[in-house]
Amino acid sequence: MARETTSTTLPLTAVAPAEPLLRRLGVLLGFLLVGVIFTWPMVLSWGHGVIQKGGVPVDSGQGIWNLWWGYTAISQRWPLFLTSYLFFPQSVDLFWQPVSMPSAVMVWPIIAGFGPVAGFNTVTLLSFAIGGYASYRLARAGGLNVLPALLAGFVVIASPYHLQRILGGSMELIAMQWLPVYVLMLMHALERQTVTATLAAAGALLLTTLSAQYYGLFSAVYSLFHVGLVLILTRDWTTRWRRLAVAIGIAAIWAATLLLYVWPLDRLGANTVRNWYEVQVFHSMALVDLIPLNMLHPLWGTWASQTLEAWHPIGVEIGATFGLGVLGLMLYALVKAWQQTWPWLVLAIVLLILSLGPELKVSDWQTGLPLPFLLLDLVTPFRNASRPSLFVALALLPIALITGLGLQLLMQRGRGLVAPILIVGLIIVEYLVAPWAILPLRSDPRYAELLQAEPVPGAIIELPVRTNASQQMLNQICHGRPLAGGYLARTPDYRPAQHVSALASVWHRTPLSADIFTANLAGDLAALGLTYATLEAQGLSVSDAALLGSSLDVPGISLIDADEHLRFYRIDPTYAHPGLYPHNEDWFAPEGDAQRIWRWMGASARLGMLAAWSTPVLARFEATAYGEDRPLTLELDGHPIASTGIPTGAYRVVQVLLPPGTTTLELQSNPALAPEGRTISLAVSRLTLATTTEGKPFVPVLPVLPPGTHAPCR
Repeated sequence: MARETTSTTLPLTAVAPAEPLLRRLGVLLGFLLVGVIFTWPMVLSWGHGVIQKGGVPVDSGQGIWNLWWGYTAISQRWPLFLTSYLFFPQSVDLFWQPVSMPSAVMVWPIIAGFGPVAGFNTVTLLSFAIGGYASYRLARAGGLNVLPALLAGFVVIASPYHLQRILGGSMELIAMQWLPVYVLMLMHALERQTVTATLAAAGALLLTTLSAQYYGLFSAVYSLFHVGLVLILTRDWTTRWRRLAVAIGIAAIWAATLLLYVWPLDRLGANTVRNWYEVQVFHSMALVDLIPLNMLHPLWGTWASQTLEAWHPIGVEIGATFGLGVLGLMLYALVKAWQQTWPWLVLAIVLLILSLGPELKVSDWQTGLPLPFLLLDLVTPFRNASRPSLFVALALLPIALITGLGLQLLMQRGRGLVAPILIVGLIIVEYLVAPWAILPLRSDPRYAELLQAEPVPGAIIELPVRTNASQQMLNQICHGRPLAGGYLARTPDYRPAQHVSALASVWHRTPLSADIFTANLAGDLAALGLTYATLEAQGLSVSDAALLGSSLDVPGISLIDADEHLRFYRIDPTYAHPGLYPHNEDWFAPEGDAQRIWRWMGASARLGMLAAWSTPVLARFEATAYGEDRPLTLELDGHPIASTGIPTGAYRVVQVLLPPGTTTLELQSNPALAPEGRTISLAVSRLTLATTTEGKPFVPVLPVLPPGTHAPCR
């Protein structure tokens, strides 16, 4: 079928030409070699070290855990996007986290044979090999010759954007190779207009989304503009309608498949960042970020980074610079072949405008001028998308194509190869990076040796709890036990730590004073199915170390191994006891005298069971009213169950039977304004929870996984 666009070079619909297998293999291996060079000396630490800024395994550690989890879940035939191995005993929905299952599948043999650290580094190298090859094929589909197409591939994979993703350690963003794969499949489908090509494009978009939700969502937006330009440039009405049908088919297949994961749709809103607008503005590109200076360059990188950070600190991470060589070739192509290049220029400009986010920033200064991304925020999923600057990744594709065309036109002038060689040399020199610092990854060997040898099954809590660091997840790869905590991109609400309890005290590192309940850390932990705890003193303040150390020095918790940095504790499961505790935000601070401790409530306040129990439990507390007798209504998980009167001047005992499972008991009354300015109703004291029959904690029973045999476990 003849093309229906107005151009013969850089079309928006095309099929890449057939090429010899050896050439394709050579291109793939060549870009793999570029990856080895541009990540040097990562290959020398392939199985035990990673590139990661900051000197601690933050996002890279999370990516390594994601690979380990993907490999484990598939091997054990568990749900891929649901786990209780983090934030135990809750179940965490991993679909909203950057688990990047396609990456785990892609490097499955590497994980099996050499471990998840080697798998992580292999994902990085394959982002060069596959990303460069796919970009090369995309340029070939656009009508470029081999050498210009190779340059286009190089501009994509060696770009400051890609290298900044590698430095940041976010595996799902490093794996940007699926973007050119999808755009190539989209162009193919719009050209062929067949069911097979449509399915292939929809599959590529789905693969991109499952690899990185940002890339998938932003690729869908990109498709609107790409398809819109194609429809404008298509002259034949029959072909236009067929291409529109192809685009609708791709979108429908993609959306219908994703509905399997996001249904019901109210889950979309549940994952919205609370201060989403401020976060988006912070993670948006500023105009100064387009200054063509490579911040990782071995010669001027340090100076460029310091200079640009002074203007826009987050801009260095964005990597939205393309170099003078690329800009020169783009300008040459636009001047010499405007008719062929203007559609791709439009796409590049649109994508760069979207990367500016909801509000224009010239530097670190916010102008308040609204931008088109704000229209995307009208749709819930985009309010979850807190990094508009990632549109730069898609903008690289039209920029690379125009750059390749500029080189091709320069080579066709018939005046020798000096100018092309010089301009390509300039681009390579501008894109060079200094050798990377490699972060070695390891876990204390006792995590594998001691915890695997321990006879008591169950989960572990590592103190201090750090939900913004991934070392504890690397430790989990070695000991294989469920972890009460973890580091996720979107930290889930950990319900057990939302109560005022002994567990909440060690979780938040806040001293626990006398309260309306009796604190029992061993009981809290054991009731949640936690049978081990560790305490790492390194990096802790003296006060925090003292708080955590004294909290663990209680009956039911015994020290089993220790050195000057790390202590291991065993929690006696027989201490497990359900507890009913106040929700922190609902109650006034504890007050007391020589006889009792009490807390005042307003119109309503909640009490929550810290651990679900397998049998009914009896809740008991004492209450008195402020000023005059007041009613008390009890609701269990939103359903009224009882009401009574509470006297003033005396305490009345209230008892209520709670069913098995996770429950929340809400107390409601009529408040009044007290002289000190508080609106209060009832004071509650002496809160207890007792089992009515012999029971046990109702927590998931998860196996202890086999210990890791590669880094970081040795």
